[in-house]
Amino acid sequence: MSKNAKHRTCHVSLLRKMLTVTMVLTMLLGVVPGLGVALAEENGGQPDPGNVVLSVFSGTSLARGFTQAELDALGKTSPETYSGYNTYPTYSATADISGYRITDILAAAGISGLSPNAAVTFTSGDSFSATLTYGQLTQTRYYYSNGGERGSLLPAVLREHVAGNDDETLRLYFGQASADEQVRPAYVNHVVSITIGADAGAWGSPTANPASGSVKAGDLIRLNAPSDSGDAKIYYTLDGSRPTLDSLIYNRIAERWLSNHELTENQPIIAPGDEPFTITARIIGLGKNDGAIAVFNYNGATATAPDDGGSSGTTMPLGVGDLLGKLPLFVMALVLLTILTPFR
Repeated sequence: MSKNAKHRTCHVSLLRKMLTVTMVLTMLLGVVPGLGVALAEENGGQPDPGNVVLSVFSGTSLARGFTQAELDALGKTSPETYSGYNTYPTYSATADISGYRITDILAAAGISGLSPNAAVTFTSGDSFSATLTYGQLTQTRYYYSNGGERGSLLPAVLREHVAGNDDETLRLYFGQASADEQVRPAYVNHVVSITIGADAGAWGSPTANPASGSVKAGDLIRLNAPSDSGDAKIYYTLDGSRPTLDSLIYNRIAERWLSNHELTENQPIIAPGDEPFTITARIIGLGKNDGAIAVFNYNGATATAPDDGGSSGTTMPLGVGDLLGKLPLFVMALVLLTILTPFR
């Protein structure tokens, strides 16, 4: 082969390698959550509209990746104020929240017919995540004032990029289902992926100490949640009725914040008297369905558990996507192989 022919062959081989790398990187931008954000160039303080900034998965299958331009095409909600507690008594409200409806994003990704029990996980670029059931995500939620007055109906959204404020970029916001609901720990910022999982399951049941029997007026009764209950709350009643989000909250202050308030525990329940009474309790919180109702009878009370008011639902099947779930490692290996292969 002549020198010129070898030179042309070398150029063709190089072009092929460049083309392969370009194709592989394009695939990565649509598969690896957040890679588009990490590689985005500055664009007047806005994300590059050509890079994938949000990926939606059904199980391990990529349903769709969204560029900033594609999110913008979905339309944005009108500005609203979103309220909530991080932990009691830390109430806050954030005004002028406008963003992309989660339901619009899922519909555009071709995801529909979800069970209310399906787990929906929002993950940030630094791997922090929060999970809600689809039922919790789409239930009626509102703005509440610090005094508990109900305001506007609020959808779940990812907030649009706020120029000059990196703390408010594709941040998850949703309203409160009750005035005391503590939702702000789930406000994930820099969301890069939404993953639809299987049935989220239900929270466990609370226990009481003492669990039943005779108590005197003023005696203390402590409620406890299973160790895996996270930020879920124990809601309880003293009249035998079914606990709801509007009932009394036992563990109003998250355990990890007790020391900030110079406390070692939340206030135990004080026995109201020597007459018969019942504590009816259940665990309610984001990420799982309500736990089973527990009933604790004292001083001869014989109450039974009321109707839990819930529905069992069905488990949502995962999509088939095991191969796609392994694709990022495959394409990275392909990039290295392409670069390291000697010219011929």
